[in-house]
Amino acid sequence: TNISSQSGDEPMPNDTLIRDEHFDLVEHLRTIPFRSSALDHEASVAKNSQAFTGLTAIAKLELKLSDYVDKSKAAIEVPVALAPQPLPHGFRWDMLANDSLGDCVIAMMIHTIETFFIAAGMRPPAFTAQDAISLYSAITGYDPADPSTDQGTDEGQALTYWQQTGISCAADKSLHKIAGAVAVDQTSRAERHLAMFEFDAVEYAIQLPLTWQGASSWTGVPSDSDPNSAPGSWGGHGVAGRAYDASGKEDIETWGEDLLADGDSLDAYLVQASIVVTHEMVNTKTGLSRCGISWDDLWADFAKLPQTPVQ
Repeated sequence: TNISSQSGDEPMPNDTLIRDEHFDLVEHLRTIPFRSSALDHEASVAKNSQAFTGLTAIAKLELKLSDYVDKSKAAIEVPVALAPQPLPHGFRWDMLANDSLGDCVIAMMIHTIETFFIAAGMRPPAFTAQDAISLYSAITGYDPADPSTDQGTDEGQALTYWQQTGISCAADKSLHKIAGAVAVDQTSRAERHLAMFEFDAVEYAIQLPLTWQGASSWTGVPSDSDPNSAPGSWGGHGVAGRAYDASGKEDIETWGEDLLADGDSLDAYLVQASIVVTHEMVNTKTGLSRCGISWDDLWADFAKLPQTPVQ
């Protein structure tokens, strides 16, 4: 069964979320019971210099979200701030083996599926590290018996697999497929925020700097005086973004934690952003959305795309 973020037509589940120019992600995270009140450990593994990245190549996407947006409507309808939907009782993000393997793209895809369920007010499938490892092996050829095969993931290959084969959860034997992926302008905060609001999650390809090793949040931009701030000096990484506040900070899901990234930093280090579209969205969305997405045009263009792998 394919299950997406959308449980039906308008209003979307996100109507229950806070959209307030005074909303602040730092304050929001302090309200989560199992988190440190001091926010010293927003991403505990991010403080570990051995945290794994593993993005080897980004996807070449033919469709662009900007081609399907009524800009005047989007400017009015997209909220100044978007709070993340609360996590179901007892649910925790999982590392999905990204503390020992370079399977960040795999973790990003699974966290995106989980975000779809959470945004729809449903409990996510019980994905495990073994699900992630099996998927990593299927897509990249990783062999647990041969550490040399842990070489990271080509995002294009991963998206093709997600579209054509789907992502399985062993616990409930569910299968999760996408209809396709659409590029988001990673340099535009407005478009990134529009994508989160309309599609619940944005998949990011980011070139991490060494200066972020040991950091509890992602801040700062490249500096000629500090080679460790160079994009990619730590490696390429795949993460999912799911919320933002009025100051431009975004809630990034990576390494089993909600990590805060500041807008200027994302502007500087992102190399690609995209959204994925599920089959359920194809079946339930028509016309022009409240924030200006022309779903009919998007579906028509999906149908025109050649059935060839995403590169």
